Amino acid sequence: MNGTEYEDNLEVIVRDSLGCFTPLSADQIDTVSNASKYSISENDRDAGSSSLEDVFGYMAALNKMAVSGNGICADRSGNASLHDSLISTADYISHKVNGASVRYIEIGPEPYKTELIIKRLIGNGVDLTSYIGLDINPESEKAMRLALEPVVGKQRFSYKINDYNELQSSSFGFHDGITVVTMMGFQEGNELPRKMLRILKKLTSKGDLLLSEMQLSSLAGWKPIIDFYSLQPMKQFSQKICERAQLKPAGQHRIFLTPIETELGPVMTAATVIPYKLFDHHRYLLTNCCLKYTKDKFRAARQKENDFQIVKEFFSGDQTVAYQLTLRN
Repeated sequence: MNGTEYEDNLEVIVRDSLGCFTPLSADQIDTVSNASKYSISENDRDAGSSSLEDVFGYMAALNKMAVSGNGICADRSGNASLHDSLISTADYISHKVNGASVRYIEIGPEPYKTELIIKRLIGNGVDLTSYIGLDINPESEKAMRLALEPVVGKQRFSYKINDYNELQSSSFGFHDGITVVTMMGFQEGNELPRKMLRILKKLTSKGDLLLSEMQLSSLAGWKPIIDFYSLQPMKQFSQKICERAQLKPAGQHRIFLTPIETELGPVMTAATVIPYKLFDHHRYLLTNCCLKYTKDKFRAARQKENDFQIVKEFFSGDQTVAYQLTLRN
């Protein structure tokens, strides 16, 4: 791996940080690329697609919990839950587009938050002309069609199975109106800030609105982050990623918060590692790593090169999740 590849490889950087700041040794930890967790492999072709369906299902289950309306991430008075924050975000977008037709592009689709947002947009009178989902996981399309075709209409639903690193805004064709691009589910934290900025610049055009969701490092401390990665779907996700790597898990995943250095300064990163045994050696697989920006670093990540300007921010009541709406310059 050359210097540039190392600088862009979040998994390897997090592995090295775990070796410095936790009881684990870096040479005990194996990594898998973020793309390989979600894309079809030779093993999938041999054994069928159920493991990728499971991977999508675990992430969808987390999002279903988030919008269940039972006060998740609300403040002490029960205000600004994730559900309510998404409604507020959709209401603001409805106002912002000011009657223009809207094309909705979702990077890394999931059914529950998206259905909530789109239903709200349409209910507010937004002229939603099309929905385009972009995912590397081919097993997500069926669930997304089931959730969204009844809402947007079969003719307005389309789907691309691609790695977002390989596409650009022209890949989606031309739209004479406003394009809203979304990246939900804390996906932005799965890449280093400079790499994610390159990706988002390629996938958007001047005048597009970009909505991104981020779990934050906040005054609430680390407990909300630990609690999130302790949820059963996250544990199941780690088990499945280990199995997809043709390894046998030897226990539940462990959760760490470890710092890495970025061009924005130090950023805390959540990491899950699952133990496995290789012959007589005890090893670990890094199954997930995700940057946890502060509010200010999340803003800096988007504004670093003046390609985007922040239009509006919404925060959950407990201040642990941000919804950032930006305009592509």
